[in-house]
Amino acid sequence: VPGGFKEDFDKTRMGALVLAVTLLLIVAIINYVIHALAMSSMRTKEVAVKKVFGASKISLQKQFIGESFLIVFIAFIVAIVLFDLLRPLFNHVLDADIYSLAPNGLGLALTIPILIVVLSLLAGSYPAFYLSGLMPSTIFRTQHFSVKGKPGIRKALVVFQIIVTSVLITSSYIMSRQLKMVEQMDLGYALDNRIVFELGHTSMRISYESFKQGLQSIPGVKMVSGSDKVPGTRFSANPFVVGTIATDTLVVHRHIADANYKELMNIEIIEGRWFRDDYRTDFENVIINEAAVNAFGWDTPVGQIIGRIYMTGPVNRRVIGVVKDYHFKSLHEPVEPLIILLKRGSGEYITALLEEGNQTVTIDRIRSEWHYYFPGRPFHFSYLSEAFDKYYQKEQNMQQTAFCLAVFTIIIAALGLSGMCSLDTKSRLREIGIRKVFGASTTNIIHDFVKQYIILASIGFVFSVPFVYYFMGRWLENFTYRISIVSPNNYILPMIIIVLAIVLTVFPQIKSAASSHPASILKYE
Repeated sequence: VPGGFKEDFDKTRMGALVLAVTLLLIVAIINYVIHALAMSSMRTKEVAVKKVFGASKISLQKQFIGESFLIVFIAFIVAIVLFDLLRPLFNHVLDADIYSLAPNGLGLALTIPILIVVLSLLAGSYPAFYLSGLMPSTIFRTQHFSVKGKPGIRKALVVFQIIVTSVLITSSYIMSRQLKMVEQMDLGYALDNRIVFELGHTSMRISYESFKQGLQSIPGVKMVSGSDKVPGTRFSANPFVVGTIATDTLVVHRHIADANYKELMNIEIIEGRWFRDDYRTDFENVIINEAAVNAFGWDTPVGQIIGRIYMTGPVNRRVIGVVKDYHFKSLHEPVEPLIILLKRGSGEYITALLEEGNQTVTIDRIRSEWHYYFPGRPFHFSYLSEAFDKYYQKEQNMQQTAFCLAVFTIIIAALGLSGMCSLDTKSRLREIGIRKVFGASTTNIIHDFVKQYIILASIGFVFSVPFVYYFMGRWLENFTYRISIVSPNNYILPMIIIVLAIVLTVFPQIKSAASSHPASILKYE
Protein backbone atom coordinates (compact mmCIF):
# COMPACT_ATOMS: atom_id res chain seq x y z
CA VAL A 1 0.00 0.00 0.00
CA PRO A 2 1.55 3.37 -0.94
CA GLY A 3 2.70 5.13 2.17
CA GLY A 4 1.68 2.21 4.35
CA PHE A 5 4.23 1.48 7.02
CA LYS A 6 4.00 -0.91 9.97
CA GLU A 7 5.56 0.90 12.90
CA ASP A 8 7.31 -1.04 15.65
CA PHE A 9 5.57 -1.27 18.96
CA ASP A 10 7.24 1.73 20.62
CA LYS A 11 8.04 2.21 24.29
CA THR A 12 5.33 4.85 24.78
CA ARG A 13 2.56 2.50 23.68
CA MET A 14 4.06 -0.30 25.75
CA GLY A 15 4.17 1.93 28.84
CA ALA A 16 0.57 3.08 28.34
CA LEU A 17 -0.62 -0.51 27.91
CA VAL A 18 1.25 -1.75 30.99
CA LEU A 19 -0.18 1.13 33.06
CA ALA A 20 -3.74 0.47 31.88
CA VAL A 21 -3.48 -3.28 32.50
CA THR A 22 -1.96 -2.68 35.95
CA LEU A 23 -4.87 -0.41 36.88
CA LEU A 24 -7.29 -3.04 35.58
CA LEU A 25 -5.56 -5.64 37.77
CA ILE A 26 -5.80 -3.36 40.80
CA VAL A 27 -9.53 -2.92 40.13
CA ALA A 28 -9.88 -6.72 40.01
CA ILE A 29 -8.06 -7.04 43.35
CA ILE A 30 -10.31 -4.41 44.92
CA ASN A 31 -13.28 -6.25 43.47
CA TYR A 32 -12.14 -9.48 45.14
CA VAL A 33 -11.64 -7.75 48.50
CA ILE A 34 -15.10 -6.17 48.39
CA HIS A 35 -16.75 -9.46 47.46
CA ALA A 36 -14.83 -11.30 50.19
CA LEU A 37 -16.07 -8.78 52.75
CA ALA A 38 -19.61 -9.03 51.39
CA MET A 39 -19.50 -12.82 51.74
CA SER A 40 -17.90 -12.67 55.20
CA SER A 41 -21.27 -12.45 56.96
CA MET A 42 -22.04 -15.91 55.56
CA ARG A 43 -18.81 -17.36 57.00
CA THR A 44 -18.83 -15.87 60.46
CA LYS A 45 -20.29 -18.98 62.10
CA GLU A 46 -17.68 -21.12 60.32
CA VAL A 47 -14.95 -18.95 61.82
CA ALA A 48 -16.58 -19.05 65.27
CA VAL A 49 -16.95 -22.86 65.29
CA LYS A 50 -13.35 -23.39 64.17
CA LYS A 51 -12.09 -21.04 66.89
CA VAL A 52 -14.17 -22.85 69.54
CA PHE A 53 -12.55 -26.15 68.45
CA GLY A 54 -9.08 -24.68 68.79
CA ALA A 55 -8.25 -23.12 65.46
CA SER A 56 -5.68 -20.35 65.82
CA LYS A 57 -5.86 -16.95 64.18
CA ILE A 58 -2.78 -17.75 62.05
CA SER A 59 -4.29 -21.03 60.77
CA LEU A 60 -7.45 -19.21 59.72
CA GLN A 61 -5.41 -16.56 57.95
CA LYS A 62 -3.50 -19.28 56.09
CA GLN A 63 -6.80 -20.86 55.07
CA PHE A 64 -8.24 -17.67 53.60
CA ILE A 65 -4.99 -16.67 51.85
CA GLY A 66 -4.78 -20.23 50.51
CA GLU A 67 -8.28 -19.85 49.07
CA SER A 68 -7.18 -16.61 47.46
CA PHE A 69 -4.09 -18.35 46.03
CA LEU A 70 -6.23 -21.12 44.54
CA ILE A 71 -8.59 -18.62 42.90
CA VAL A 72 -5.68 -16.59 41.46
CA PHE A 73 -3.96 -19.76 40.21
CA ILE A 74 -7.10 -20.98 38.44
CA ALA A 75 -7.59 -17.49 36.99
CA PHE A 76 -4.02 -17.57 35.59
CA ILE A 77 -4.61 -20.94 33.94
CA VAL A 78 -7.82 -19.69 32.31
CA ALA A 79 -6.08 -16.44 31.31
CA ILE A 80 -3.22 -18.32 29.61
CA VAL A 81 -5.68 -20.44 27.61
CA LEU A 82 -7.71 -17.38 26.60
CA PHE A 83 -4.53 -15.48 25.72
CA ASP A 84 -3.41 -18.21 23.34
CA LEU A 85 -6.84 -18.33 21.70
CA LEU A 86 -7.08 -14.53 21.37
CA ARG A 87 -3.45 -13.94 20.36
CA PRO A 88 -4.31 -13.13 16.69
CA LEU A 89 -6.75 -10.46 17.93
CA PHE A 90 -4.12 -9.00 20.28
CA ASN A 91 -1.57 -8.90 17.46
CA HIS A 92 -4.05 -7.04 15.25
CA VAL A 93 -5.01 -4.50 17.90
CA LEU A 94 -1.42 -3.90 19.04
CA ASP A 95 -0.06 -3.99 15.46
CA ALA A 96 2.83 -6.15 16.69
CA ASP A 97 3.66 -9.77 17.48
CA ILE A 98 2.82 -9.97 21.16
CA TYR A 99 5.26 -12.86 21.71
CA SER A 100 8.10 -10.61 20.60
CA LEU A 101 7.18 -8.19 23.41
CA ALA A 102 7.30 -10.86 26.13
CA PRO A 103 10.40 -11.43 28.29
CA ASN A 104 12.66 -14.40 27.60
CA GLY A 105 11.77 -17.90 28.81
CA LEU A 106 13.57 -17.63 32.16
CA GLY A 107 12.13 -14.17 32.85
CA LEU A 108 8.61 -15.37 32.07
CA ALA A 109 9.07 -18.50 34.18
CA LEU A 110 10.03 -16.35 37.17
CA THR A 111 7.48 -13.58 36.57
CA ILE A 112 4.34 -15.74 36.58
CA PRO A 113 4.88 -17.50 39.97
CA ILE A 114 5.91 -14.22 41.62
CA LEU A 115 2.84 -12.47 40.18
CA ILE A 116 0.54 -15.27 41.41
CA VAL A 117 1.94 -15.06 44.95
CA VAL A 118 1.84 -11.25 45.07
CA LEU A 119 -1.73 -11.08 43.74
CA SER A 120 -2.85 -13.78 46.19
CA LEU A 121 -1.44 -11.82 49.14
CA LEU A 122 -2.85 -8.49 47.92
CA ALA A 123 -6.31 -9.91 47.30
CA GLY A 124 -6.54 -12.24 50.28
CA SER A 125 -4.77 -10.48 53.16
CA TYR A 126 -7.41 -7.94 54.16
CA PRO A 127 -10.35 -10.40 54.18
CA ALA A 128 -8.17 -13.02 55.95
CA PHE A 129 -7.15 -10.66 58.74
CA TYR A 130 -10.71 -9.35 59.04
CA LEU A 131 -12.39 -12.76 59.31
CA SER A 132 -9.74 -14.32 61.54
CA GLY A 133 -10.13 -11.44 63.99
CA LEU A 134 -13.84 -12.07 64.66
CA MET A 135 -14.68 -13.16 68.22
CA PRO A 136 -16.90 -16.30 68.71
CA SER A 137 -18.79 -14.73 71.61
CA THR A 138 -19.82 -11.78 69.48
CA ILE A 139 -20.97 -14.03 66.65
CA PHE A 140 -23.01 -16.49 68.77
CA ARG A 141 -24.62 -13.70 70.81
CA THR A 142 -26.62 -12.44 67.81
CA GLN A 143 -28.87 -14.24 65.37
CA HIS A 144 -27.69 -11.96 62.51
CA PHE A 145 -24.08 -10.90 62.55
CA SER A 146 -23.70 -7.56 60.82
CA VAL A 147 -20.49 -6.88 58.95
CA LYS A 148 -19.28 -3.60 60.35
CA GLY A 149 -15.94 -2.88 58.77
CA LYS A 150 -15.09 0.66 57.89
CA PRO A 151 -17.53 2.11 55.38
CA GLY A 152 -15.01 4.84 54.56
CA ILE A 153 -12.51 2.27 53.30
CA ARG A 154 -15.15 0.47 51.25
CA LYS A 155 -16.32 3.71 49.68
CA ALA A 156 -12.72 4.71 48.92
CA LEU A 157 -12.21 1.41 47.11
CA VAL A 158 -15.35 1.97 45.05
CA VAL A 159 -14.31 5.55 44.21
CA PHE A 160 -10.91 4.27 43.05
CA GLN A 161 -12.63 1.77 40.76
CA ILE A 162 -14.80 4.52 39.34
CA ILE A 163 -11.74 6.74 38.75
CA VAL A 164 -9.97 4.01 36.75
CA THR A 165 -13.14 3.17 34.82
CA SER A 166 -13.81 6.85 34.07
CA VAL A 167 -10.27 7.43 32.83
CA LEU A 168 -10.46 4.51 30.39
CA ILE A 169 -13.99 5.26 29.16
CA THR A 170 -13.36 8.98 28.71
CA SER A 171 -9.98 8.41 27.05
CA SER A 172 -11.51 5.93 24.61
CA TYR A 173 -14.32 8.38 23.82
CA ILE A 174 -11.91 11.28 23.23
CA MET A 175 -9.81 9.09 20.92
CA SER A 176 -12.89 8.08 18.93
CA ARG A 177 -14.00 11.72 18.61
CA GLN A 178 -10.56 12.77 17.37
CA LEU A 179 -10.35 9.95 14.83
CA LYS A 180 -13.89 10.71 13.66
CA MET A 181 -12.90 14.34 13.16
CA VAL A 182 -9.92 13.16 11.10
CA GLU A 183 -12.20 10.98 8.95
CA GLN A 184 -14.69 13.79 8.36
CA MET A 185 -12.19 16.60 7.85
CA ASP A 186 -11.97 18.13 4.38
CA LEU A 187 -8.56 17.05 3.06
CA GLY A 188 -8.74 19.32 0.03
CA TYR A 189 -9.06 16.41 -2.39
CA ALA A 190 -11.22 13.30 -2.92
CA LEU A 191 -10.32 9.76 -1.82
CA ASP A 192 -13.35 7.64 -2.67
CA ASN A 193 -13.29 5.20 -5.61
CA ARG A 194 -9.68 6.03 -6.46
CA ILE A 195 -7.23 3.17 -6.78
CA VAL A 196 -3.47 3.49 -7.07
CA PHE A 197 -0.90 1.39 -8.92
CA GLU A 198 2.75 1.64 -7.98
CA LEU A 199 5.24 0.99 -10.79
CA GLY A 200 8.23 0.75 -8.51
CA HIS A 201 10.50 -1.23 -10.83
CA THR A 202 12.29 0.62 -13.61
CA SER A 203 11.43 -2.05 -16.19
CA MET A 204 7.72 -1.50 -15.55
CA ARG A 205 7.89 2.19 -16.40
CA ILE A 206 8.71 1.37 -20.01
CA SER A 207 5.04 0.45 -20.43
CA TYR A 208 3.84 3.38 -18.29
CA GLU A 209 2.01 5.33 -20.99
CA SER A 210 0.65 2.21 -22.69
CA PHE A 211 -0.77 0.91 -19.42
CA LYS A 212 -2.37 4.32 -18.74
CA GLN A 213 -4.09 4.30 -22.10
CA GLY A 214 -5.17 0.71 -21.59
CA LEU A 215 -6.77 1.61 -18.25
CA GLN A 216 -8.59 4.56 -19.78
CA SER A 217 -10.21 2.29 -22.36
CA ILE A 218 -11.69 -0.07 -19.74
CA PRO A 219 -15.44 0.37 -19.07
CA GLY A 220 -15.93 1.46 -15.47
CA VAL A 221 -12.75 3.58 -15.39
CA LYS A 222 -13.74 7.24 -15.54
CA MET A 223 -10.30 8.86 -15.57
CA VAL A 224 -6.59 8.03 -15.22
CA SER A 225 -3.73 10.21 -14.04
CA GLY A 226 -0.01 9.79 -13.45
CA SER A 227 2.23 11.35 -10.80
CA ASP A 228 5.49 10.83 -8.96
CA LYS A 229 3.71 10.60 -5.58
CA VAL A 230 0.22 10.26 -4.14
CA PRO A 231 -1.14 11.41 -0.77
CA GLY A 232 0.09 8.95 1.81
CA THR A 233 3.62 8.73 0.39
CA ARG A 234 6.71 10.73 1.24
CA PHE A 235 7.00 13.79 -1.02
CA SER A 236 10.41 14.89 -2.21
CA ALA A 237 11.79 18.26 -1.13
CA ASN A 238 14.07 20.53 -3.14
CA PRO A 239 15.69 23.94 -2.59
CA PHE A 240 14.05 26.84 -4.43
CA VAL A 241 14.87 30.52 -4.63
CA VAL A 242 12.51 33.44 -5.13
CA GLY A 243 13.01 35.67 -8.15
CA THR A 244 15.68 35.65 -10.82
CA ILE A 245 18.43 36.56 -8.36
CA ALA A 246 19.25 33.89 -5.78
CA THR A 247 18.85 35.48 -2.35
CA ASP A 248 16.80 33.43 0.13
CA THR A 249 16.69 29.66 -0.37
CA LEU A 250 13.71 27.65 0.81
CA VAL A 251 13.41 23.86 0.86
CA VAL A 252 9.94 23.11 -0.47
CA HIS A 253 8.08 19.86 -1.10
CA ARG A 254 7.86 18.98 -4.78
CA HIS A 255 5.09 17.13 -6.62
CA ILE A 256 5.07 16.11 -10.30
CA ALA A 257 1.67 15.39 -11.85
CA ASP A 258 0.02 15.33 -15.28
CA ALA A 259 -2.75 17.51 -16.67
CA ASN A 260 -5.52 15.16 -15.45
CA TYR A 261 -4.41 15.13 -11.83
CA LYS A 262 -6.36 18.17 -10.62
CA GLU A 263 -9.68 16.94 -12.02
CA LEU A 264 -9.17 13.35 -10.91
CA MET A 265 -8.25 14.35 -7.34
CA ASN A 266 -10.80 17.18 -7.24
CA ILE A 267 -8.18 19.74 -6.20
CA GLU A 268 -9.39 23.35 -6.14
CA ILE A 269 -7.62 26.11 -8.06
CA ILE A 270 -8.09 29.44 -6.28
CA GLU A 271 -5.99 31.60 -8.59
CA GLY A 272 -4.61 31.20 -12.11
CA ARG A 273 -4.96 27.85 -13.90
CA TRP A 274 -3.83 24.22 -13.96
CA PHE A 275 -1.50 22.63 -16.51
CA ARG A 276 -2.64 21.87 -20.05
CA ASP A 277 -1.25 19.16 -22.30
CA ASP A 278 -1.44 21.37 -25.38
CA TYR A 279 0.71 24.08 -23.76
CA ARG A 280 4.28 22.87 -24.19
CA THR A 281 5.52 25.85 -22.22
CA ASP A 282 3.78 24.48 -19.12
CA PHE A 283 6.77 22.20 -18.61
CA GLU A 284 8.61 25.36 -17.62
CA ASN A 285 5.80 26.57 -15.33
CA VAL A 286 4.80 25.62 -11.79
CA ILE A 287 1.74 25.65 -9.56
CA ILE A 288 2.03 26.30 -5.82
CA ASN A 289 -0.24 25.96 -2.80
CA GLU A 290 -1.37 28.64 -0.35
CA ALA A 291 1.28 27.65 2.19
CA ALA A 292 3.98 28.30 -0.43
CA VAL A 293 2.46 31.72 -1.20
CA ASN A 294 2.74 32.62 2.49
CA ALA A 295 6.26 31.20 2.75
CA PHE A 296 7.42 33.26 -0.23
CA GLY A 297 5.61 36.37 1.04
CA TRP A 298 3.77 37.11 -2.22
CA ASP A 299 0.61 39.19 -2.52
CA THR A 300 0.13 38.37 -6.22
CA PRO A 301 1.75 34.98 -6.82
CA VAL A 302 0.64 34.32 -10.42
CA GLY A 303 3.39 35.48 -12.76
CA GLN A 304 6.11 35.38 -10.12
CA ILE A 305 9.43 33.67 -10.87
CA ILE A 306 10.80 30.86 -8.74
CA GLY A 307 14.09 29.10 -9.29
CA ARG A 308 14.79 25.42 -8.62
CA ILE A 309 18.41 24.92 -7.66
CA TYR A 310 20.48 22.37 -9.57
CA MET A 311 24.19 21.63 -9.50
CA THR A 312 24.66 24.10 -12.36
CA GLY A 313 22.54 26.76 -10.69
CA PRO A 314 18.84 27.72 -10.46
CA VAL A 315 16.41 27.04 -13.33
CA ASN A 316 13.72 29.68 -13.34
CA ARG A 317 10.04 28.76 -13.59
CA ARG A 318 6.94 30.91 -13.72
CA VAL A 319 3.99 30.48 -11.34
CA ILE A 320 0.78 30.01 -13.34
CA GLY A 321 -1.64 28.98 -10.58
CA VAL A 322 -2.34 28.55 -6.88
CA VAL A 323 -4.20 25.55 -5.44
CA LYS A 324 -6.07 25.55 -2.17
CA ASP A 325 -4.06 23.91 0.58
CA TYR A 326 -4.66 20.15 0.65
CA HIS A 327 -3.28 17.60 3.09
CA PHE A 328 -0.78 15.63 1.06
CA LYS A 329 0.65 14.52 4.42
CA SER A 330 -1.21 13.35 7.51
CA LEU A 331 -3.18 15.56 9.89
CA HIS A 332 -0.42 15.05 12.42
CA GLU A 333 1.35 17.89 10.60
CA PRO A 334 0.32 21.26 9.18
CA VAL A 335 0.06 21.77 5.43
CA GLU A 336 3.55 22.68 4.23
CA PRO A 337 4.61 24.63 1.12
CA LEU A 338 4.25 22.62 -2.08
CA ILE A 339 5.36 23.22 -5.66
CA ILE A 340 3.73 21.19 -8.44
CA LEU A 341 5.40 20.60 -11.79
CA LEU A 342 3.97 19.10 -14.99
CA LYS A 343 5.01 15.49 -15.40
CA ARG A 344 7.22 14.72 -18.36
CA GLY A 345 7.52 11.04 -19.36
CA SER A 346 6.87 8.04 -17.11
CA GLY A 347 6.03 8.22 -13.44
CA GLU A 348 5.98 6.01 -10.38
CA TYR A 349 2.24 6.06 -9.62
CA ILE A 350 -0.92 5.76 -11.71
CA THR A 351 -4.27 6.68 -10.15
CA ALA A 352 -7.57 5.54 -11.65
CA LEU A 353 -11.02 6.90 -10.79
CA LEU A 354 -13.61 4.11 -10.88
CA GLU A 355 -17.33 4.41 -11.37
CA GLU A 356 -19.43 3.56 -8.34
CA GLY A 357 -21.06 0.15 -8.17
CA ASN A 358 -19.83 -3.30 -9.24
CA GLN A 359 -16.18 -2.34 -9.09
CA THR A 360 -15.22 -6.02 -8.84
CA VAL A 361 -15.88 -6.50 -12.57
CA THR A 362 -13.86 -3.37 -13.39
CA ILE A 363 -10.93 -4.54 -11.26
CA ASP A 364 -11.01 -7.97 -12.97
CA ARG A 365 -10.68 -6.19 -16.33
CA ILE A 366 -7.85 -4.07 -14.94
CA ARG A 367 -6.13 -7.28 -13.76
CA SER A 368 -6.18 -8.64 -17.30
CA GLU A 369 -4.73 -5.38 -18.60
CA TRP A 370 -2.00 -5.50 -15.94
CA HIS A 371 -0.91 -9.02 -16.85
CA TYR A 372 -0.85 -8.05 -20.51
CA TYR A 373 1.58 -5.17 -19.97
CA PHE A 374 3.47 -6.60 -16.98
CA PRO A 375 3.63 -10.39 -17.45
CA GLY A 376 5.06 -12.18 -14.46
CA ARG A 377 4.45 -9.25 -12.14
CA PRO A 378 1.97 -9.84 -9.29
CA PHE A 379 -1.18 -7.73 -9.64
CA HIS A 380 -1.32 -5.21 -6.84
CA PHE A 381 -3.27 -2.04 -6.20
CA SER A 382 -4.61 -0.10 -3.24
CA TYR A 383 -7.51 2.21 -2.61
CA LEU A 384 -6.24 5.71 -1.94
CA SER A 385 -8.40 5.91 1.19
CA GLU A 386 -6.60 2.85 2.60
CA ALA A 387 -3.21 4.44 2.04
CA PHE A 388 -4.30 7.57 3.89
CA ASP A 389 -5.81 5.55 6.75
CA LYS A 390 -2.42 3.95 7.37
CA TYR A 391 -1.32 7.26 8.87
CA TYR A 392 -3.72 6.69 11.77
CA GLN A 393 -3.33 2.93 12.28
CA LYS A 394 -1.38 3.49 15.49
CA GLU A 395 -4.06 5.78 16.94
CA GLN A 396 -6.86 3.43 15.86
CA ASN A 397 -5.13 0.52 17.57
CA MET A 398 -4.71 2.57 20.75
CA GLN A 399 -8.38 3.55 20.68
CA GLN A 400 -9.45 -0.07 20.22
CA THR A 401 -7.17 -1.15 23.07
CA ALA A 402 -8.55 1.55 25.37
CA PHE A 403 -12.12 0.58 24.46
CA CYS A 404 -11.50 -3.12 25.23
CA LEU A 405 -9.88 -2.24 28.56
CA ALA A 406 -12.76 0.10 29.37
CA VAL A 407 -15.31 -2.66 28.72
CA PHE A 408 -13.40 -5.13 30.93
CA THR A 409 -13.05 -2.49 33.64
CA ILE A 410 -16.78 -1.70 33.60
CA ILE A 411 -17.60 -5.39 33.98
CA ILE A 412 -15.13 -5.94 36.83
CA ALA A 413 -16.06 -2.69 38.58
CA ALA A 414 -19.75 -3.59 38.29
CA LEU A 415 -19.05 -6.90 40.03
CA GLY A 416 -17.16 -5.08 42.78
CA LEU A 417 -19.93 -2.53 43.12
CA SER A 418 -22.45 -5.34 43.39
CA GLY A 419 -20.44 -6.76 46.30
CA MET A 420 -20.23 -3.34 47.92
CA CYS A 421 -23.99 -2.88 47.56
CA SER A 422 -24.64 -6.33 49.02
CA LEU A 423 -22.40 -5.53 51.99
CA ASP A 424 -24.03 -2.14 52.46
CA THR A 425 -27.61 -3.38 52.34
CA LYS A 426 -26.89 -6.26 54.75
CA SER A 427 -25.31 -3.95 57.29
CA ARG A 428 -28.28 -1.54 57.07
CA LEU A 429 -31.19 -4.00 57.12
CA ARG A 430 -32.24 -2.92 60.61
CA GLU A 431 -32.13 0.72 59.53
CA ILE A 432 -34.39 -0.13 56.58
CA GLY A 433 -36.83 -1.99 58.84
CA ILE A 434 -37.02 0.83 61.40
CA ARG A 435 -37.50 3.46 58.67
CA LYS A 436 -40.35 1.45 57.17
CA VAL A 437 -41.99 1.11 60.61
CA PHE A 438 -41.90 4.89 60.91
CA GLY A 439 -43.58 5.33 57.52
CA ALA A 440 -40.76 5.49 54.96
CA SER A 441 -41.85 4.17 51.56
CA THR A 442 -39.88 1.72 49.45
CA THR A 443 -39.37 4.45 46.87
CA ASN A 444 -37.85 6.81 49.48
CA ILE A 445 -35.42 4.14 50.68
CA ILE A 446 -34.37 3.21 47.12
CA HIS A 447 -33.86 6.90 46.31
CA ASP A 448 -31.61 7.45 49.35
CA PHE A 449 -29.48 4.40 48.61
CA VAL A 450 -29.12 5.09 44.87
CA LYS A 451 -28.31 8.74 45.58
CA GLN A 452 -25.26 7.82 47.66
CA TYR A 453 -23.89 5.67 44.82
CA ILE A 454 -24.47 8.46 42.30
CA ILE A 455 -22.54 10.78 44.63
CA LEU A 456 -19.68 8.25 44.74
CA ALA A 457 -19.77 8.04 40.94
CA SER A 458 -19.64 11.83 40.64
CA ILE A 459 -16.70 12.07 43.05
CA GLY A 460 -14.81 9.37 41.16
CA PHE A 461 -15.51 11.00 37.80
CA VAL A 462 -14.38 14.44 39.00
CA PHE A 463 -11.10 12.97 40.27
CA SER A 464 -10.59 11.22 36.91
CA VAL A 465 -10.78 14.44 34.89
CA PRO A 466 -7.23 15.72 35.70
CA PHE A 467 -5.75 12.37 34.60
CA VAL A 468 -7.75 12.41 31.38
CA TYR A 469 -6.81 16.04 30.74
CA TYR A 470 -3.10 15.29 31.16
CA PHE A 471 -2.78 12.02 29.23
CA MET A 472 -5.24 12.81 26.45
CA GLY A 473 -3.84 16.33 26.14
CA ARG A 474 -0.43 14.82 25.41
CA TRP A 475 -1.93 12.32 22.97
CA LEU A 476 -3.78 15.06 21.07
CA GLU A 477 -0.51 16.97 20.68
CA ASN A 478 0.35 14.44 17.95
CA PHE A 479 -2.30 16.09 15.76
CA THR A 480 -2.01 19.58 14.31
CA TYR A 481 -5.78 19.56 13.79
CA ARG A 482 -7.51 18.29 16.91
CA ILE A 483 -10.58 18.54 19.09
CA SER A 484 -10.51 20.67 22.23
CA ILE A 485 -9.56 18.69 25.34
CA VAL A 486 -11.59 21.07 27.53
CA SER A 487 -14.82 20.64 25.56
CA PRO A 488 -17.68 19.46 27.82
CA ASN A 489 -18.73 17.08 25.04
CA ASN A 490 -15.72 14.93 25.92
CA TYR A 491 -17.05 14.21 29.40
CA ILE A 492 -20.88 14.31 29.33
CA LEU A 493 -21.48 10.97 27.59
CA PRO A 494 -18.86 9.00 29.60
CA MET A 495 -20.37 10.40 32.81
CA ILE A 496 -23.86 9.32 31.76
CA ILE A 497 -22.58 5.83 30.87
CA ILE A 498 -20.89 5.43 34.27
CA VAL A 499 -23.92 6.63 36.23
CA LEU A 500 -26.27 4.35 34.28
CA ALA A 501 -23.95 1.37 34.76
CA ILE A 502 -23.83 2.00 38.52
CA VAL A 503 -27.59 2.48 38.87
CA LEU A 504 -28.34 -0.68 36.86
CA THR A 505 -25.84 -2.62 38.99
CA VAL A 506 -27.06 -1.61 42.44
CA PHE A 507 -30.78 -1.09 41.80
CA PRO A 508 -31.90 -4.76 41.93
CA GLN A 509 -30.22 -5.40 45.31
CA ILE A 510 -31.43 -2.13 46.80
CA LYS A 511 -34.97 -2.75 45.57
CA SER A 512 -34.93 -6.25 47.08
CA ALA A 513 -33.73 -4.98 50.48
CA ALA A 514 -36.09 -1.99 50.48
CA SER A 515 -39.07 -4.20 49.62
CA SER A 516 -38.47 -6.49 52.63
CA HIS A 517 -41.22 -6.58 55.26
CA PRO A 518 -40.17 -4.87 58.53
CA ALA A 519 -41.37 -7.86 60.58
CA SER A 520 -38.95 -10.25 58.84
CA ILE A 521 -36.07 -7.86 59.50
CA LEU A 522 -36.83 -6.92 63.12
CA LYS A 523 -38.28 -10.18 64.51
CA TYR A 524 -35.05 -10.96 66.41
CA GLU A 525 -34.85 -7.52 68.02
